[in-house]
Amino acid sequence: METLNKITLEQIINLLPKQVELIYIDYRDNLDEHLLILQECLDAGSFDKLYESIDEWFYDAQFDGLSYVIEELKSDIENEFDIEDASHIIEDYEDEITDVIYERDISNPLKDLLRNTSDIPVRVSMYSNYDCINSHHFEGGYSYKDSYFGAMVDTLKLNPAKVKKMLVSYGVEVYGAFPNLKYRDGKELVSYKDFWQEIGNSICGANLLVFVGTIEASNILDLENLSKVKIPKGNNCGLFSSFQGGGSLIEMELKQDFVIDLNKQGKTKYDTFGITIDCKGSGGYSVDEVYGVTRHFWGNKIEIL
Repeated sequence: METLNKITLEQIINLLPKQVELIYIDYRDNLDEHLLILQECLDAGSFDKLYESIDEWFYDAQFDGLSYVIEELKSDIENEFDIEDASHIIEDYEDEITDVIYERDISNPLKDLLRNTSDIPVRVSMYSNYDCINSHHFEGGYSYKDSYFGAMVDTLKLNPAKVKKMLVSYGVEVYGAFPNLKYRDGKELVSYKDFWQEIGNSICGANLLVFVGTIEASNILDLENLSKVKIPKGNNCGLFSSFQGGGSLIEMELKQDFVIDLNKQGKTKYDTFGITIDCKGSGGYSVDEVYGVTRHFWGNKIEIL
């Protein structure tokens, strides 16, 4: 039997496991109901709030895990050194023991939560110096130059002359020049038919052009230093107003992949794109709140470049 004064801190530390897991994440635990926190992190350009939230959510669980490891250590000391009660030894070295346990903790609650989280629906909105586009009936007619409508035509790589021809065929007023940009022929992101249906069915004001898709939850942290995203062919884009809670069909199908540089500005600092997690409270109405869409609506995953 060893006397208490011969038991060193080193001997105690050697009885600790080389790795511990203080926080256990159940397969049912995820961030599906906390997407707003993720959006707030994107707005802030930092995921500090998410880490703080996780620390708060799992504070008690971590403390319970720590207590369990210490209780096991106490039992191991008593068995190793034939001691009836090692409580005083634990108390003498409590701070040192706690520090070592934290150092050996391999828990990664955020990684585990993200693994259990569903693909995250997002919309990528086109912002413009020309603000937005109103409903089809309110607009009354369209001009290509100096308008959000024209910015949409450019983004979707449509030939303005073909757009004008199409609008005129449906009895829609057009104003100003619609140049014939033949180099866009065959490179359009959407069909002219889909473009007309989207415009013609717009019943809400303050619309923006949005591209929709999902991001794999495990990749969400990559958005902290986000630069470019690739919207895959087959996903949809369309008109939506998060401000008024409406829009159009959002059924213009992309005919090819579309790479968007989120850091690039156009002719003015207002000509940019922004990414928004589609959830309640994320800067107005969400698509899901307004339309009650299924997972199929969001299409394939957006690639972070």
